[in-house]
Amino acid sequence: MSRRNTSHLPNTKEPIQTWYNYFRFLCVNIFQWENVPETMDIEYLENSLFESGKACVIDDIDYNDLGIENTEGLKVSPINVDYNNEGGVNLYGKPINIRVKSYGGLINKCIKVSDSIIIRLEDEILRDSIICLKYSKKIQEIEDIMSVNLNSQKTPIHISCTKDQELTVKRIYEKYNGNEPIIITDTDSNELANINVYKTDAPFLLDKFQDHKKNIENEFLTQKGINNLTSDKKERLLTGEVNSNNQLIHTTLEKHLQIRELFCTMINDKYKCDMSVKIRGIGSEEVDEKTDNGVGGSSEIL
Repeated sequence: MSRRNTSHLPNTKEPIQTWYNYFRFLCVNIFQWENVPETMDIEYLENSLFESGKACVIDDIDYNDLGIENTEGLKVSPINVDYNNEGGVNLYGKPINIRVKSYGGLINKCIKVSDSIIIRLEDEILRDSIICLKYSKKIQEIEDIMSVNLNSQKTPIHISCTKDQELTVKRIYEKYNGNEPIIITDTDSNELANINVYKTDAPFLLDKFQDHKKNIENEFLTQKGINNLTSDKKERLLTGEVNSNNQLIHTTLEKHLQIRELFCTMINDKYKCDMSVKIRGIGSEEVDEKTDNGVGGSSEIL
């Protein structure tokens, strides 16, 4: 199945894009799928869940027209696609009909929900793509402030001069700001007369901003079920605080894992396959034990 490029955000600054790509990478690689039918594409599936919080599986026999192979010899095999509600809901507010779509429009048709297998995360409004963008912007704001504070350590001065001296002061300041070791001026010149320099004494705050940036990153990681307590941090926390963090991670991982496990069960029942999913690096039966011990950090999913 064709794959889309979902790592690019239009109209954003490059640093935000870097953080967004980093958070996105973590989100789409938390879970490891096994025994996946060859007509499915897990990368495309996880991208769909990341972007819209939902996806579905349908069956289609015209594999050649879709650009995928079906060497398993099955007449009907699952294909994962995107979908939108097409209109009409039941008494529980669930859609009756959906429009399934694939990359490039190779598939675009309206079907009944009963003819598909839907996977839907708990909240489409707070889907991962929105959360990643939110935290990317937060961290970028902190880094912008850090850049200003760092530069103010080098040039914490205010210069006053006459209008006629403005160009001269700017040239001298450019040398100063450019790390020129020696600035030479003419002693017979009156260019520097009536020029006053005042120190602003900007405080050094980079260490505090760095801690704040790390807290924001850790908040995101905890929200996505990724352990972020380093050994030195654990030593400073009370046992109750560590257990509370592990419990939140465990709850998040278990909930997202259960959604994917149910999805696998429905696919296996319909297509007679043995598809499964687990937390990357951890068997599903080990989730309770591992998360209680603080396992599940970024090293587990990279």
